[in-house]
Amino acid sequence: LVRTAHDSSEGGLAVAIAEAALGGPYAESALGAEIDLGAYAEGVSLEALLFGEDGARVVITCRAECLERVTALASRCGVPCFVAGEVGEANGRLAVRAGGAELSWDSAALRRIYYEAIPRRMRGDADRT
Repeated sequence: LVRTAHDSSEGGLAVAIAEAALGGPYAESALGAEIDLGAYAEGVSLEALLFGEDGARVVITCRAECLERVTALASRCGVPCFVAGEVGEANGRLAVRAGGAELSWDSAALRRIYYEAIPRRMRGDADRT
């Protein structure tokens, strides 16, 4: 039922969402996504919502046709579940709306920065993008 799962223990919810969009090192490309956290954790500051490492939160993805089964299973097991958005196209935009802010990144650029950071540093050209 679940395609990917990323915990929020290192960097919070924003990092978990970004990691999900970037894909693993052998993925063909990053994926875009449209995420709306407007109704999630209302009253929590934007910084705490996006980068708080507290709580046991996991970002999962599933196929659209499995969504109802996933949410029903979570409910049956007493696990809170919030449907935050949809996965987009390959190398699309990663857009997150929360706390009145709209944040957006090119997922292919994020993937390149993430996976090339250490090799670029090892070559000594860390100041170049």
